[in-house]
Amino acid sequence: AAMKARCETCGVAHRRRDGHKYNFEALPEEFIDPITMEALVDPVQLQACGHVFSRGVLLESLKRAATCPIDRKPAKTCDIRPIPLILKGLYDKIIVLCPQDGCKERVARGDLHTHLKACPQRLMSCPLKLGKAICGVAHIVAETAAHEEVCPFVMIPCPSLCGTILPRRSLPHHKPRCPCRVVECSLGCGDSHPARATRAHRSTCVLATVVCQRIVPSTSAICGARYTRRDEEIHLATACAADAQECPGGCNALLHKAEGPTHSCVAHMHTLVASQAIELEKQHSEILRVIEAKLTQTQLLAAHGIALPLKVTSSTKCGACPIVSLGLTAADGVPTFFALAKWTEKSRMYLITPQGIQKAIPLQWRVTTASRPRDMPNGKLLLTHHYGVVVASEEVEIINERSLLCAHDPVVVAIPIKQFPKTLSVHRSGIVQATRYLEEEGTEVLGRNTLSPEMDPHFRVQAAALWVRPTKTALIACSLVGRGAIIVATAHYEPVIEFSDRFELAGHRNAPVTLALQVSEKFRSQPGSQILVSGSQDRTIRVWDLIARTCVHTLAGHTGTIRCLALSFWSPFIFSGSDDRTVRMWARADGTPLGVCCTSASPVTAVALHDSDDGKKTLAVGTQAGAVAFYQL
Repeated sequence: AAMKARCETCGVAHRRRDGHKYNFEALPEEFIDPITMEALVDPVQLQACGHVFSRGVLLESLKRAATCPIDRKPAKTCDIRPIPLILKGLYDKIIVLCPQDGCKERVARGDLHTHLKACPQRLMSCPLKLGKAICGVAHIVAETAAHEEVCPFVMIPCPSLCGTILPRRSLPHHKPRCPCRVVECSLGCGDSHPARATRAHRSTCVLATVVCQRIVPSTSAICGARYTRRDEEIHLATACAADAQECPGGCNALLHKAEGPTHSCVAHMHTLVASQAIELEKQHSEILRVIEAKLTQTQLLAAHGIALPLKVTSSTKCGACPIVSLGLTAADGVPTFFALAKWTEKSRMYLITPQGIQKAIPLQWRVTTASRPRDMPNGKLLLTHHYGVVVASEEVEIINERSLLCAHDPVVVAIPIKQFPKTLSVHRSGIVQATRYLEEEGTEVLGRNTLSPEMDPHFRVQAAALWVRPTKTALIACSLVGRGAIIVATAHYEPVIEFSDRFELAGHRNAPVTLALQVSEKFRSQPGSQILVSGSQDRTIRVWDLIARTCVHTLAGHTGTIRCLALSFWSPFIFSGSDDRTVRMWARADGTPLGVCCTSASPVTAVALHDSDDGKKTLAVGTQAGAVAFYQL
């Protein structure tokens, strides 16, 4: 009970009568106690003889004998005097070490009291309180900021941005009641919204129950049918009592859809029976069509000599980095593919055939995509990286820096028909740019425009597809980061870039990761001649008819993000690769799932299809582990 936590003068815990204790760095002999031969503690002087002792030691000695411990002259307690000022000044200038743990400061003894008040290693207790409760957690001064990060008494704003300022310890009680917390729709539509917007969401939720308010003409009462909002069109088309029609039997009765089956007119009953027979015939025809479609699925695989799963004909290992791009370097002959492996700072391109790697080309930059568009000369490739687009040769190892284009982050690039070295590219910021590449003079930007409305800074392209037409126009499709919609537009690239016929396709819950576009130039104005295939993080593939501007098929079966797609006019199939380590096969005509054609040991990142003139088809599959496998269809 007589001990203090730490003395405010010397910083050491001691009893008051024991005097202050210091950790001297180097102590002169004049300040050593002649009795204990240790440093003086609270030094005092005997008036009679002038000797200096520690106060506690001297008092203990005078209790035993009333004489000076050195010369044995008579001395009493009343003879004890403070040391002279000149001696005290020297005593105050002696260097001592700070007694706080972790502090290495060296200060004069007289300044130690001031240093202890500002020492960063000084122990303190948190003074924050709320009402009568106080934090009181002990910590050193240097850790005050770290303690405030976890102190339950610190006032913080609500992380849901509702504007409430509250103690940290009250946050668990506030979160379930915060009006700005994000909640999911209780009806199961999958929408997330702030809690205070629940009522507004119910007014638009597709699963909310609504009551039909249409007036029935014969009774002046409302229909009163209850249905979910997404079934409103079905109700209005088939079951709403407000749609009145005359009896087809000729009795002039006004019938509603809800009253028709109970109408007693004989002629109407005959008509009703006949319509039911027609409906049954339609259902029978639909059942037969489904059976024939299943037979067609089996026959389709048999007609092409395909047996699932496919057997791998050869496999090539291209390092340990992911294959990010895979495509053909020649349209006929031996199937030769280029495989682009993405390293940390640079990339490497491999020219490979089913027999193995033919050549490995190190690249200067971290290339993101490689492609060989139509009308590209043999031995030439287009590579995209952060700084633009380069024209590369298969026979060189270093790419000419003068081939760099001006716009950054290209996503896809193509060549106008019979106009090489002119290129057309879509960039991450939404810029569409036409550029001419010259061997001696570098590059020339012919024109540019942006797909972003009003130069939106948040407009970022996730994936893009580009189809160049002979009419100096190009069809562009791109998905945006953070949005499930796909923007489709027609670009006129001569003499300047202008956009027309722009529209959006909505259906995916997440932004599509990969897009594949095909256009039949001979029948391009007919439905089904412009097909866009998109794969998304929502694990679905959608097939879009760009003429009808609708989704014609939704392909579900993958259990991971769709990373790559492959299709061609000469093949009736769609191939898709996913993070679930499978490549699936689909019928392009009706979207029928044909099954898993191959699997891999790591996520599939690239697929490519080669159609030879002799009818042989080769499927190449690249994986995240850097392997490329070949399959014969």
